[in-house]
Amino acid sequence: NLISPDSDQFSWQRHIVDSLQLTPLVPPNARKMLDVGSGGGLPAIPLAIASKFLDLPALSITLVESDSRKSVFLKHMIRQHRLAAEVKNQRIESLDLEKFDLIACRAFRSLTDIFTLLSRFSHTNSTWILPKGRNWKAEIEVAKLKWHFEFTTQQSQTDSDARILIVTQVTKK
Repeated sequence: NLISPDSDQFSWQRHIVDSLQLTPLVPPNARKMLDVGSGGGLPAIPLAIASKFLDLPALSITLVESDSRKSVFLKHMIRQHRLAAEVKNQRIESLDLEKFDLIACRAFRSLTDIFTLLSRFSHTNSTWILPKGRNWKAEIEVAKLKWHFEFTTQQSQTDSDARILIVTQVTKK
């Protein structure tokens, strides 16, 4: 149950490539990354592995996953690949306050919900990398009602209707 059974035959493209396309978007000054709703470790595990082989910042990653079965898998992957990461098996609402340079979540929640739940973990220079599906424009418009933020988009390499939002300066109105 790490990924949807419907996407199993397209796993490489749909999950690994989709996560790895974020590597050029990681800011060079990022040192601490938060991945929420990590599930099967996407995008954090592919990014952490890639950072060992590519010219990426050495990221210390915190993965937050409330499902204990998935957390056990994530801990195994981290040990197996000797990654600079830790798993918090809890809901994001109960996570101790800490600030992160990079916040990422994939297939997690709406943009408004993401900002509401995660803004306390960002600082002035935090970057948010958020892959979004075909409703990305509507999510931005709804989020603008309650949040100030700067953003750019990048076309997804794996879905012509999807975009990757690169967000900074998130503050509540």
